[in-house]
Amino acid sequence: MNLTLVSCSYNTPEVTMNMINSFKKYHPTTPILISENSNNENTTILLEEMGIDYIRNAGFHHSIGVDSLIDHCKTEYILLVDTDVLFLSSINPLYHKIYYDKISICGVMQGNRGGLKLHNRICPWFCFINIEQLKSKNIKFFDSIRFSQHLTEQKTEMIYDVGATLLEDVINNNMTVLPITESIQDMYIKHFEGMSWRKDSKNLGLELLAEQTELQYKKFLKENII
Repeated sequence: MNLTLVSCSYNTPEVTMNMINSFKKYHPTTPILISENSNNENTTILLEEMGIDYIRNAGFHHSIGVDSLIDHCKTEYILLVDTDVLFLSSINPLYHKIYYDKISICGVMQGNRGGLKLHNRICPWFCFINIEQLKSKNIKFFDSIRFSQHLTEQKTEMIYDVGATLLEDVINNNMTVLPITESIQDMYIKHFEGMSWRKDSKNLGLELLAEQTELQYKKFLKENII
């Protein structure tokens, strides 16, 4: 496959390793590249022991880490996932369609959520990206101006969440988008969203949700061979 699996890791060594192992179960020879954004060396040590390529980006914002991954990848496509994803099957059926149709980006498309008014985005936890096409149009994954404009004095009602500026730029450049449904996505992965960032959110409701998600994650690992 002309594809690299990429992800950003932040202080979650075991979760990162589980994601990698679940992918390697179905794709043992596909390149993997991690943006290691942690503020300690725990994940780095494990990546080196496993022989997984990584870029040390200590303290990087997640989206900036993605741009770093895009800059370093040598394949035509990347599959961007979150570390709290576990693979359930081979991605080949979906990847082959994306590759032969030369799709620019593919993933679940999402808009408003959590009571917030959000620009549409391609969800970044399972997102195929043709990085050659992006580079030809000088499109970056992260745009700091749009991403933070709702925080300025001229606050905007609509918010750019992670993956929103990418979708907007791809559409504005008349590039191809292949939206998939969550049911199709769930054929390939199980996503345990927000175990790390919710745990550190200082919001009791989110922290309780993180604990529930973590219990589900551990139960799934116990019941399935990764």
